Amino acid sequence: MSIHRHDEIVQMIEDLIRSGELRPSDRLPAERHLAESCKVSRNTIREAIKVMTEKGVVVSRRGAGTYVSEGALACIIDGAARRRKRLQEVFELRKILEPQIAALAAQRITAADLAELEKVLSRQRKAVEHGRDQVELDEHFHRLIAQAADNSLLGEVYETLHEVLAESRVRELQSPERNRLSLNHHEKIAGALQDHSPERAAEMMRQHMEQVEKNLQHQNTIESLDTFPTF
Repeated sequence: MSIHRHDEIVQMIEDLIRSGELRPSDRLPAERHLAESCKVSRNTIREAIKVMTEKGVVVSRRGAGTYVSEGALACIIDGAARRRKRLQEVFELRKILEPQIAALAAQRITAADLAELEKVLSRQRKAVEHGRDQVELDEHFHRLIAQAADNSLLGEVYETLHEVLAESRVRELQSPERNRLSLNHHEKIAGALQDHSPERAAEMMRQHMEQVEKNLQHQNTIESLDTFPTF
């Protein structure tokens, strides 16, 4: 679930609009200047501008540059609300699905599967120790469990869920405290899988999903308070 660089640029510019540093009718810096200051390619900047144009956040005027649209803030607010609803729906489904996946995995997991899980946990421990992002490690951990469940239909549903999650991104849910808690949950889930205990695996996964959902709700509250500009 690696984030695209152009999404980071979109987020940065939309944050400037929300804060009031960029206002309607303001011209964005030139493509080359943006690319240099953000240390990305000009293609990445073009991709970001394309996304924001499609959302109605900016308008491009031939020969004149790219400008913040008059309705930019409304577009950002609407997009954020739809994103929050989409994420909430994804996590509601995950709360139903993933404990059952964990229960199946506890019955069917192999020694090789457990070894792969331990590799991911080892990398996650190092990430927590050094304060590094662990979004991809979290996704890998859950994918390995879905694969260990050895049910192709469940696997397809899982992949669809995580594609939506990748589009929406949850990197902002990361924090040192949350990462430590996530690692603790993962270790308990892995322990239940190693013991081949379906009931405990399902319960540990349910608790993990509930904690992630609480993090999401907290983040949504922050975003709601931070949606409006300060000017």
